Amino acid sequence: MNAPSAPAATTTDAAPPGGYVPPERLLRVAEESAATARREVTRALARWGLPQLAPDAEVVVSELVANAVAHVRTLGPVRDRRIGLTVRRVPEGVLVEVHDAGSQPPPRPAPEDFPDLAEGGRGLLIVGALTEGVWGTSPRPHGAGKVVWALLTP
Repeated sequence: MNAPSAPAATTTDAAPPGGYVPPERLLRVAEESAATARREVTRALARWGLPQLAPDAEVVVSELVANAVAHVRTLGPVRDRRIGLTVRRVPEGVLVEVHDAGSQPPPRPAPEDFPDLAEGGRGLLIVGALTEGVWGTSPRPHGAGKVVWALLTP
């Protein structure tokens, strides 16, 4: 099985479309937080009449939250060990944002970075494929940490 390819040219290191907003929901640094995030995304999409985006949005938010959980656990003592989640409607589509206390941006993987039988490490490639490469990361403007965002379009 080959890894999905994503158009990396559209991936940015910039604020999310519509600018920065604080997280709407705080999640624990735990594996089960991905399930909570999926439920939040699905509810928001249903409210906005966009249930067709749910399958891709659930995968995207799961990958972003799993990365945040793994990353925050490596930070040692930090002031805020929670993960923030924001799901919002923007003119371009639906924006999923995951905030964490780490300042290090995620790596920019390419499909050729993974042998066919490698386990793990493909999450951001999947995010890129499901968002047509429109995802990015930026430092939080108020305080330590970063936000990793992904834009899903109807």
